[in-house]
Amino acid sequence: MTRFKGATSIADKDVQYKIYEAHKECDVKDFLEEYKEWMQKGHSIDGLDKFTYLSYANGTTEVFDKFYFRHLKRRLRFFKGEYYYHNIVAREWFRNRFAYIEDDKIEDNDVVIVSIPFSDTGNLHYYYEWLMKECCEKNIPVLIDLAYINLTKNFNLSLDYDCIETIGTSLSKVFPVQYHRIGMRLNREFKDDPL
Repeated sequence: MTRFKGATSIADKDVQYKIYEAHKECDVKDFLEEYKEWMQKGHSIDGLDKFTYLSYANGTTEVFDKFYFRHLKRRLRFFKGEYYYHNIVAREWFRNRFAYIEDDKIEDNDVVIVSIPFSDTGNLHYYYEWLMKECCEKNIPVLIDLAYINLTKNFNLSLDYDCIETIGTSLSKVFPVQYHRIGMRLNREFKDDPL
């Protein structure tokens, strides 16, 4: 009996038409460009113009996951007090290849994630500039999490470090859209991955 094989959604013509009409009005490329401009308003962010490869993402979580997968053979590093999701990933995916930045020196095979503003304080982490210089010297890939940037005003930030590979941001911290999964990945270089 194959009654339930290949289940699909109901192809309701009214619903399909509404979806078609909504998509006609939303161009993803335009949305991402406007989003990038909007997130900078009220801030001084140097170097963001170097991140020209924009991708729609299911929040910052999808951005994190793609970054982790790209660097699974490295040792994961982030500050104590960082977004707890990274602790779970460190435990499950990186296992013995993890150390808090405060607990060990930066090594050549590390990969780093930093939230700005820092998720534990709402400020730029005290060691941010030192860390970026270390990562640039040792060619360590960095992901910057800007999910909290639009909860602040007049934030001064330099992203003008060659080690920063990826930036992730989402709208769920500033608008009540946490279940809509509206995020963006900004890459310095093109990455041919599912995102």
